[in-house]
Amino acid sequence: AVSGDTYSLGVYGGGNWNAVALSLGVNHAWHNLSSNRNVALPGFADRLSADYNARTTQVYGDVGYQIDLGRASFKPFAGLAYVSLNTSGFTEKGGAAALTSASDVVDATFTTLGLRANSDINLGPAAVTANGMIGWRHLLSNVTATATNAFSGGDAFTVSGVPVAQDVAVFEAGLGTALNQSTAISFNYVGQLGSGISDHGVRANLRVTF
Repeated sequence: AVSGDTYSLGVYGGGNWNAVALSLGVNHAWHNLSSNRNVALPGFADRLSADYNARTTQVYGDVGYQIDLGRASFKPFAGLAYVSLNTSGFTEKGGAAALTSASDVVDATFTTLGLRANSDINLGPAAVTANGMIGWRHLLSNVTATATNAFSGGDAFTVSGVPVAQDVAVFEAGLGTALNQSTAISFNYVGQLGSGISDHGVRANLRVTF
């Protein structure tokens, strides 16, 4: 089992020039991780633990063109994102089954082509904003996470994870409304589907201004 704490710092900005919109951002995250595992074999048992660090850097941006049609607006867009995960090496604490793992860096660059849309809907006294996105995300190079490990006094060996999906369909949908002048609430769904991958999530936000 692995648990951890993450701290992140990011900068995001953008601008509009008539119907053209440009956005850029960078984010850096620090991860403090702890792992625990149990080894149980006939006549042998061991409990191993390790503390190590990782860093994630993301640089991203997209350009879109807004088309207004009454209360609805549509924005075809193209995006580019670079992600780098740097994991430190560590040596487990425990007995003879303790592993020493080398540091590792995984880099990936993604392109996204898609369409965003939003519309204002009047539901009696409430004004609701609906938004959505559908897109195609493409990984520019093959990426497979690996880990190089060694037992004390033994030869190093490499373990490979599942390759990152080359092409993924991405979706977003949400509804939001202002409860009063200072409070707003929204619900959003995000998902992605690809070969061997299915990931879905729901997020609720409550915003209060003073």
